[in-house]
Amino acid sequence: MKLQQLDTFATAHHGLITRLHARQLGIDRNAWHRAIASHQLQQLYPGVARLWGSPATLQQRALAAVWATGPAAMTSHRTSAALWLVERPADDPIDVLSTRRTTSARRGDIVVHRPRDLVDIRPVLRDKVPTTNPLRMLLDLGAVDPEGVHAAMISVMSS
Repeated sequence: MKLQQLDTFATAHHGLITRLHARQLGIDRNAWHRAIASHQLQQLYPGVARLWGSPATLQQRALAAVWATGPAAMTSHRTSAALWLVERPADDPIDVLSTRRTTSARRGDIVVHRPRDLVDIRPVLRDKVPTTNPLRMLLDLGAVDPEGVHAAMISVMSS
């Protein structure tokens, strides 16, 4: 397996690699499964894995959830707030907003939101993770944690 290419890609993406990215690097399906079986990769979601030994971070969990949800996904709500440096509880779930219907991320640790209002929904990169902009984050946060909005607003305005 082309471990150097895999390592280079994953290092630039919070220790993560997708099956699609691996294929683009010349790693076939069998090599992907061998890497998981031999513990060179740890599968987090179908088609999304992390390099063993890479540090587990919020950014890694968030990007893995976004990649598992699909191409039109980005973090939102509580996860977006954390990426915008708003202090959040460690046990918050990973919130992902998707503008497309998908069943690929049906897991207990990912909460997929499908907004009705699609006006001006474009991801902003925070630590290389696609997320909602601060205004959208505040609005979405109000839907799941109304008491946290004021502190989030103060935090975003002061940073």
